[in-house]
Amino acid sequence: MEPTTTATTPTQFRVIGAGLPRTGTASLKAALEILGLGPTYHMFEVFKSADRGIAWTKAFKNLNAGKPTDFGFLVKGYNSGVDAPVSDAYAELLEAYPDAKVILTYRPAEAWWKSVSNTIMKAATSKAYAFFVYLIPAVHHQRLLGVGILKTWEKQYGGLGPQVMTGRIEEVKRIVPAEKLLVYQVQEGWEPLCKFLDLPIPSVPFPQVNDTDALNAFFESKVKQGMRRWAYLFSGVVAMIAVGVSQRTPPWRYGYSPPVAKGVPADPQAPQPTATPTTPTQFRVIGAGLPRTGTASLKAALEILGLGPTYHMFEVFESSHRGIAWTKAIQDLRAGKNTQVQTQVAKLVEGYNSGVDAPVSDAYAELLAAYPNSKVILTHRPGDQWWKSVSNTIMKVLTRSYGFLIYLVPECWHQRELALEIFSMWEEKYGALGPQIMTQRTEEVKRVPSVQFLELPIPSVPFPQVNDKDAVNVFIGSKVKEGMRRWAYVLSGVVAAIAVGVSQRSRMEKLLS
Repeated sequence: MEPTTTATTPTQFRVIGAGLPRTGTASLKAALEILGLGPTYHMFEVFKSADRGIAWTKAFKNLNAGKPTDFGFLVKGYNSGVDAPVSDAYAELLEAYPDAKVILTYRPAEAWWKSVSNTIMKAATSKAYAFFVYLIPAVHHQRLLGVGILKTWEKQYGGLGPQVMTGRIEEVKRIVPAEKLLVYQVQEGWEPLCKFLDLPIPSVPFPQVNDTDALNAFFESKVKQGMRRWAYLFSGVVAMIAVGVSQRTPPWRYGYSPPVAKGVPADPQAPQPTATPTTPTQFRVIGAGLPRTGTASLKAALEILGLGPTYHMFEVFESSHRGIAWTKAIQDLRAGKNTQVQTQVAKLVEGYNSGVDAPVSDAYAELLAAYPNSKVILTHRPGDQWWKSVSNTIMKVLTRSYGFLIYLVPECWHQRELALEIFSMWEEKYGALGPQIMTQRTEEVKRVPSVQFLELPIPSVPFPQVNDKDAVNVFIGSKVKEGMRRWAYVLSGVVAAIAVGVSQRSRMEKLLS
């Protein structure tokens, strides 16, 4: 309803409503704005911004603690105010604006409390309402403000109930000078109100706003909005968990083809050795060769010889716990805790008969100390070729963009952290990253005492020649895509929640305008 009198510039707070909520405050707000004393502050203003709920809550907290509080700042831009929270700061506002007039709206105490119980108390005391509106900041903080006000009433008037109305009337009459106070029921209409304010009676009927239904409809709309936001959040979480569970399979399910010897039929589940594997109670072969030196071919060969299962970097991808454990082992190794690392790495390769590639190859000396009867195989290739191969594959996982995209894929994230730790160790140990690492690793491993090798018969199948460069890049690409999907689930939920919030804010502003 538009004011029929020219509104004053809101530089002075002229009318303070000291009446409790549910005493005709919505009707009084409409009347004051018709009289040109708007805009008028009402509890619904708090719903427009979370900052307002927070500011009012803080103000009352400071007031109760005896700290100076500027309530005038909270109503800046308004000419009048009714309903909570204004009505709960009427004395402080009158002190800030001594020329203001105070209107105390009231109604029979029993009827008032019944009205409060059917509206405001539902929102303030319902745990379900609190849960649903938690993701709507403005409504959440308005609710916290409401709860705080109810606690103040309880303390100030000896409990919650009809006696709050009696206590408020007595209190206001005691504090506010009689010449500044109008004790008023909205059923009395324009005459006493206009006489008190020294304003002419408007030509329009006095507004009779019964907002019980509107208030309950508003609360219901907030519950529905909150349910949608929780649904977006939970759907994103559930989708991520579902993707994680579905992807929690051996690495070849991600697009990596396990190394299988040429001429040996491939099993769709996993490569199986052609010889009877030994029971993995002793680690028998340690691969000391750097990654990208034929370690995939060597893994396949060892499993054909019955020396599998063979540990390889791809084992780390099966569980984030493995990446975390190996990262700690490498960190301890860099810190010089070699004896402690022996125990750690021996435990990490339990259940395997052999191991090649990083991280096994970076703990070859510690594994040899833990398993002194093991034999060491050092795979190698020309340094420049090796570094080019590493740069085109493994180095890709060190990029920040890859790190960001796979952050929501825990096993890949921790494998990347392990790779970063290994590269840092190479840099410390061999002076820099580059082709010289191959030469220095070869010289280092050759200092290990020579041993007579495996003493096994030559298999009847060709030696496996596995070039897994393409498979590695496909694997990395699949991890990037998986990470992008997971980020998409999260971001879509966030964007959807924001979109709903914006659309609901627009509707609420229209409702309150």
